[in-house]
Amino acid sequence: MSEILRQGLTISLLGMSLTFLALGLLVLMMILLERFTRPKPQPSGPAEMEPAETVEPIDPQPGPADEAVVAAIAAALAHLRPAAEVYPANLGAALEAGPGGWWAVGRARLQSVTTSRTTGWRD
Repeated sequence: MSEILRQGLTISLLGMSLTFLALGLLVLMMILLERFTRPKPQPSGPAEMEPAETVEPIDPQPGPADEAVVAAIAAALAHLRPAAEVYPANLGAALEAGPGGWWAVGRARLQSVTTSRTTGWRD
């Protein structure tokens, strides 16, 4: 074997050994740090607990007060959102008309970028 090949193999072996040694040390450090910084488990014996507050059960049947709250929320939402926004009257016409001006501008901009990339010309 020539001297250059032997030297190359020696350097490669030394470099890979040092790399794996450094990786092993990093893994070992992570294991040690995890072990020493782990919170200590709490004893599982009977613990002193405060008595829980007593909560009255919720009545499953809605009453007049609940219906009034629901009506107030619905009225507020109806006031904040105009009906044309929620249910546009000309939805079918808008869908038949096709894409609007914003779409055309975006498409033209995309087309000019694609053209400048392929031909080298800039608009």
